[in-house]
Amino acid sequence: VLWQLDPQYHHRFRLRTRVHALRNRLRYTAPPAPYRRLQVRAQAITDKLKRPGMGIRDDSQGLRIWPLGQIKAGDWDRGDTRSPVTEDQIIGPLLRHFGEGVPWAATAYRDWVAAWAGDRYRELGYESFEALFKERCRKYDTLFREIKTTGYRANERGPHRAPELTQPVRRHLEVLVAIDRGGEVLFVDGHHRFAIARALELRIPVQVVWRHAQWQRVREAVAEDPSAVAPDRRDHPDLADLVGS
Repeated sequence: VLWQLDPQYHHRFRLRTRVHALRNRLRYTAPPAPYRRLQVRAQAITDKLKRPGMGIRDDSQGLRIWPLGQIKAGDWDRGDTRSPVTEDQIIGPLLRHFGEGVPWAATAYRDWVAAWAGDRYRELGYESFEALFKERCRKYDTLFREIKTTGYRANERGPHRAPELTQPVRRHLEVLVAIDRGGEVLFVDGHHRFAIARALELRIPVQVVWRHAQWQRVREAVAEDPSAVAPDRRDHPDLADLVGS
């Protein structure tokens, strides 16, 4: 019934985000604002977090949506739950294309599009897989030129450029990240825009899906005494709201 009433997960996403925000306000003295955007250098994000089963995923619609502002303990930020962003099956090929000038066809991006689209190219509005692949590459080449020429625009001020997907919630969110126990920012979602920003060495707005509970304790300590923040953390994007920077 819920999928019938809210097939794109729009209302449930907002409700679940509010529930997490309420829990955080009850538990912490420095609860993070769930929709707050942090400014992060794309080059500074080196690892991707693997989060199977932690969100809502409907492969037929291409949805990948998690409530924002979650604070979680445990070992979700350690070991094989993370990998280098350069090894990602989307980000890696895009960095080769945009950063090194390798033609699309010579990267592994074609393999990812084939695995994603399968035989659905007709239902996606194309006469052949080649037409679908060519159009995706063209759109991201266009987005790259726009960002390089006019700068990176937040999704809220510009159209979401994910071809063939209709994601009312995701369209209005920025690149999604997590913050591990030590404060390292980990990539979660928004592969194409992140890869372009990384190739251009830009600072971009991001939004946080998960914070580790140990990192939240750091936020709590800084909130109690902003002057006591460690020098190497003074410029941390997730402490800027607490130290006044």
